[in-house]
Amino acid sequence: RFLPLDVPRRANQPPMASPMFPGGKSDSAPSPFQDLVAPAEDSAWPAVALKEKKLTGRKVLLFCDFSFEDVEATFPKMRLEEEGAEVVVTGTHPAKTKYTGKFGCPIMSDICVADVWKNGDYKNFDGVMIPGGFAPDYMRRSPEMLNIIRYMVENQRVVATVCHGPWMLVSSKVVKDLNVTCFCAVKDDVVAAGGIFHDAPVVVDRGVITSRLPKDLPQMTFALIEEIRRRPAAS
Repeated sequence: RFLPLDVPRRANQPPMASPMFPGGKSDSAPSPFQDLVAPAEDSAWPAVALKEKKLTGRKVLLFCDFSFEDVEATFPKMRLEEEGAEVVVTGTHPAKTKYTGKFGCPIMSDICVADVWKNGDYKNFDGVMIPGGFAPDYMRRSPEMLNIIRYMVENQRVVATVCHGPWMLVSSKVVKDLNVTCFCAVKDDVVAAGGIFHDAPVVVDRGVITSRLPKDLPQMTFALIEEIRRRPAAS
């Protein structure tokens, strides 16, 4: 299954009434937020009522190392958690290591990836998220991370990566004959390893999701959530 995904974005819309803003005119167009909120009984402001979460009970492993691209780790993590998934951060260093992104954003690891592999915990995860930045150049040296990626691909789990992250697909030797995209500087390596490159915001092929740049993250994360949702739970 190959899908070059280009999710349509909402066009610029004129201001419209919303139950979040009681001052809106009653004859205005319906609010795009109206299915997200419910009136509060004791307040002029509504209480936010979240939709049913798509990933309740699912688990995603987030690979991380120093100098990761900040938003490529934090944005998918927040979106996955928002949909009810448990996101476990892992790196090659001891648990509770504070990794710092290229622009100073910190993220703390929950467990060392060597323990994830040794204990067989990777089998309980529905997918892996791999951010870009300089971190993939460190992470591709980890045999445990590469082994986990191979396991996920071979067992029809989800692997998502962006920017320089597809280096990890090259080093784990799963990119041959795979439709992918990536940051332009990684393209030659991906093609040399047998990958089929597409210049698209997101490419999905057999559960492997690749993306180019931080600006493509909304579309990539949409694909990540949907790919996990439609597959059987790992545990």
